[in-house]
This record gives sequence, structure tokens and C-alpha cells, in this order.
Amino acid sequence: MQGHLESILDPEAANVQAFADQAAMLESYGEAEAVLAMPSFNHTPVGS
Repeated sequence: MQGHLESILDPEAANVQAFADQAAMLESYGEAEAVLAMPSFNHTPVGS
């Protein structure tokens, strides 16, 4: 299965891109504190 995945994409590059996209989205909303303060922010709390 790993070989098939790697034939479609580079898992490490996809991971790096995902983290970069998440960081950009957080920045666009005003960083993590601003997102967490949003009354409509729907998330799963850490440790649940």
C-alpha cells in the first residue's frame, strides 16, 4: 500500500504542504488565539 501511495504523491511533501496551508489559514484568521476565541469555532478539544 505504501508503494501505491508513493506512486500517486510524495507523502512527506504532502505533509509539509498541509502544515504550510494550516499555518497560512491560521494567519489569515488572526493566529490561533483569534480562532479559538471565535464563538462559532467548531473543534474537537485536545485529549478527547
